[in-house]
Amino acid sequence: MVTIHANQDDNLPLSTEIETTPDASSLVHGDSFAPAISSNGRFIVFISRAADLVATLPNTCRGFEGIFYNCANVFLYDRQQEKLQLVSLGIDGQSANGDTDSPAVSDDGQWVAFTSEATNLVVEAKGLPGLFLADRQNGRIQFIAPSGREPSLSADGRFLVYIAGSSPAKVYLYDREIGKSQLISQGWEGQTADGDSIAPRMAANGRLIAFWSWASNLVPDDDEKCNEGAALNSSCGDVYLFDLEASQVERIAVGEGYGLGMGASFLSLSADGNRLSYNCQIIDRQLSQVIADNRCGVLSADGQFVMWQQGADFFVAELATDVVTQVSVTNAGVGSNGKWVDFASAFGSESFQPGFGLSDQGRWTVFATTAVNLDPLDTQECHDALFPPHPCYDIYLHDQETGETTWISRPLAQTAVHSTPTILATPESTLSPGLLTMLSVGGGVCSPCACPVHPVPRLAYHVEPQPRWRAGQQQQRGSSPFSQRPFCGLCLLCREFG
Repeated sequence: MVTIHANQDDNLPLSTEIETTPDASSLVHGDSFAPAISSNGRFIVFISRAADLVATLPNTCRGFEGIFYNCANVFLYDRQQEKLQLVSLGIDGQSANGDTDSPAVSDDGQWVAFTSEATNLVVEAKGLPGLFLADRQNGRIQFIAPSGREPSLSADGRFLVYIAGSSPAKVYLYDREIGKSQLISQGWEGQTADGDSIAPRMAANGRLIAFWSWASNLVPDDDEKCNEGAALNSSCGDVYLFDLEASQVERIAVGEGYGLGMGASFLSLSADGNRLSYNCQIIDRQLSQVIADNRCGVLSADGQFVMWQQGADFFVAELATDVVTQVSVTNAGVGSNGKWVDFASAFGSESFQPGFGLSDQGRWTVFATTAVNLDPLDTQECHDALFPPHPCYDIYLHDQETGETTWISRPLAQTAVHSTPTILATPESTLSPGLLTMLSVGGGVCSPCACPVHPVPRLAYHVEPQPRWRAGQQQQRGSSPFSQRPFCGLCLLCREFG
């Protein structure tokens, strides 16, 4: 039986929960990948095929040769609240019934863009795969464009840039305030572009858009002919910048031998658009010079740090000092033991990218890894029907200031035991009436969960209370937080039987 409960208070974020009686055999861990992080480092979105992250079970997808597997879903982790939420929740109260990919998130965590093949997310999609935009404030998902892909959001979530179509693929900009999209990659005289445009990136300030293109008619006097002959010249192509305020396109010539294959996945902009990373080099547009090379990665929003992957590990460099730090490390500073898993055969000709990202000022980094030494409980092996058995790709968050590395895609059963619970200061007005029960403290002991309607609590996902420090209280040297009066967490929803 499935029961859907939703918070009806229009002034609060929609809190939709799905109660199920899952088959224990289906609660398996799965690969998590494609993480993205808000520039303030609070919100992390990622894709996962895991069935054990939240109570809502994934749907089953059917792949090539009739292989069945868990559909990939979009999840959001709130670092401050230490909560994980399923974003790709369908109108039928179930998770997406088709694979999702390429998530992007606004700085306040309200807006999450992603692509999906699911047909149950919105009625307007009419069963078409494409680009979607989720509003976490009201719990609604909007269909933006059929065949839309490679989304990138401005920091405030107003602007969403993406590509759609084919022959040629085109770059579009969706303005959420007016609810319309406009074509960006068109010829300088308004004609159709004569080549594909891909990999768009939106500057956080919402003014500049960078993208790759093989087109030769986006600006005057572009004499490169990338589409001449029977085959596409992959060493051709340039980076373009579109200025929304000036409505002008600027071409940044890449040069022979430094075409799209040299790093389209790592095209990125600083928040103000002054610094641009592409082709393993970083340029300062105001200085008109290359300030770093051999850095095939992504820029922080302030343009002062760059992150990249080398083998199965991840590194961050401060551009001003060229100091390099490995961020895929344990809390003790030991390097990860992750291995590269080759999924090329399953993805056809595409190159699988586990994904990574970093916050403004480079403090917070997020990455997908198969390492099993970053958390003592991360020992899962994935036996996905799509791939050979391998250590699961999981999402980790590293704090360069404290040196702490946190497992984000942790199974729900382990989260209940090891995560920090919500403290008593949580206002009851944020809870769905009659569905959640606050644990109370009496004599320093947390009281048990109680179900207001049904006599049997949800056993599979019961949250055990944990002592923790009071808000604002500092730990004395040599003392234990468990000697203090505990704060207690929240009971989860009660399971409905019948």
